[in-house]
Amino acid sequence: MDALLAIRAACPDVLELDQYDMTNSPDAIARDLTNYLGIPEKKEALAGFFREKRTDQLSSHDWRQRLTMADTGWSEEERKFFLTTCGELMRKFDYPV
Repeated sequence: MDALLAIRAACPDVLELDQYDMTNSPDAIARDLTNYLGIPEKKEALAGFFREKRTDQLSSHDWRQRLTMADTGWSEEERKFFLTTCGELMRKFDYPV
């Protein structure tokens, strides 16, 4: 995530996509991606792909909801460690902490 922050600074024309949004907002993501690539005519096909194929095939959670720390089952000590290690970056990327 630190590298992505560096890329944002060096290359302001980078398009960032979130897997959560691919699942929950396939039309908007397909529009943004096809417009970025200069192929807006492919929007419907790409949106259909995102609707039919989940981008993360390994997770078993409900993709209509973002996972939070409350979903992890971590102990208070594990939560504190995570926040110490990752909390700042989570906030920079507007992920729920």
